[in-house]
Amino acid sequence: MTSNINKQIDYQTRRIIEEGLEKGETQRSIAEKLGKTFVALNAEIKKGTKKMKNTKGETVYKYYADFAQQVSEKAKTQKRKRLVTPEHVIIKLKELVDEGEDAKAIYYELQEKFEEHAPSQATTYRIIRKYKSEKSDEARIVSAEKFCKIADSAFVDSDFEKAFNYYQKGASLNHATCMTALAKLYFSGEAGVQDFRKGFTLFEAAADLKDSEAMWRKAWCYENGLGVKQNIDTSVEWYALSAFAGNQIGMTMTAYYLLHGTAANQDTKSAIKWFKRAAKLGNMYAQKWLYLNEKKVMDRLHEPINFTYDEFFDFLKGTKNAFSPIDLGDEKFMDTMENFKESGLISEVMTED
Repeated sequence: MTSNINKQIDYQTRRIIEEGLEKGETQRSIAEKLGKTFVALNAEIKKGTKKMKNTKGETVYKYYADFAQQVSEKAKTQKRKRLVTPEHVIIKLKELVDEGEDAKAIYYELQEKFEEHAPSQATTYRIIRKYKSEKSDEARIVSAEKFCKIADSAFVDSDFEKAFNYYQKGASLNHATCMTALAKLYFSGEAGVQDFRKGFTLFEAAADLKDSEAMWRKAWCYENGLGVKQNIDTSVEWYALSAFAGNQIGMTMTAYYLLHGTAANQDTKSAIKWFKRAAKLGNMYAQKWLYLNEKKVMDRLHEPINFTYDEFFDFLKGTKNAFSPIDLGDEKFMDTMENFKESGLISEVMTED
């Protein structure tokens, strides 16, 4: 009897299973009669069970040998051909999920409706899990965006406590922008709570989510030892990551360090490229720097240029801008920028050369 345990179940065997179940025999007794393990028989019955309506209009599930044979043959064909589930079948599957049908009912309905085009049970369940996960992510993002908008509006109205609360809600949903905004409130203390350590932790989390502002603010924390132990090397690294992520402040700070780094890592030519990128994005410090150093920039600036660190941070903090905002109506300035464009210096912005 044990020699038949691993033997493939054929149509005749399925007929015996169907008849046994109709007579009220237990699965265990049918398994013993066929020389199959209980687990193997149970799996076969699950695969060959069909959804139907009884005379009372109730939904019931019943094992049919013919249906089980069709399912088995279709599975073999799919395995041989490695068929991809057609898009229209997936659309129907998603509709059934949205209607609240359970996975088992969805599988049987797809089998009945699409026959050989329907996915296997394992594939059906996998697609359902993936779709539900995507829906969950979408709902989370929508909620977080809503919290972020409410917080932004409150911040503009100087209602910092309300802004803090809603940024916190968005941050709890892993919304990077909310994390960064909440961190800034922790640093400023405008919402009544000042905690550099919590602020840094939020900058770090948002930076890991590729928020370019959080990246340079994380770098700033490392640079100044705020909320974390000071580490200039790590600071420079995160300024560079922010720059490559497209942030103009990250670009400008990267350019600064390339100009004023140690003799081993000074790279004036690369610094100019980052200043050009930042200028293209509207960074007035970078534009002013290029303007003030027109001749040296036109010569590709082969020697280091002295530009103090304190002057740059005065600009960032906005307390006393050592380099006053550029008068964009200034004829000399506009002529200079046109010269940069004609020489190819500005046109190279945001490209790798």
